[in-house]
Amino acid sequence: MNVLFLTTGRIDSIEQHSIYPDLLRKFRDNGHQVYTVGSYEKREGKETNLIEDHGAHMLYVKIGNLTQTNLFEKGISTVRVESQYLSAIKEYFSKVKFDLVLYSTPPITLVKVVEYVKKEMAQKHSSYYTGESS
Repeated sequence: MNVLFLTTGRIDSIEQHSIYPDLLRKFRDNGHQVYTVGSYEKREGKETNLIEDHGAHMLYVKIGNLTQTNLFEKGISTVRVESQYLSAIKEYFSKVKFDLVLYSTPPITLVKVVEYVKKEMAQKHSSYYTGESS
């Protein structure tokens, strides 16, 4: 199973000891492929990149500053996160068929990302149930 985990924060390593890495390690240790999407804030000076970390595919997306910044910059950066994540997922994970999508709160900034991945899952899994009534 391919598991996608979305967060506006960042997991530096799947070997970290906190709730999300612990959960993702459990999936990995049970033979599943783990994919994460997290962020680098602009002030860090890093570009979007994909790394492999102890069997997990970890995509870090360059976004604007969400923390330690003024309200205006935070607002603009928050509005842009969704499109930046969508672009990165389409570029780096376009050939991956996700079976499970997990995300940390606040999901409001990732609604369209979750909808996109859900739609792609439905197209790639003919028997996938979207939860929507006909």
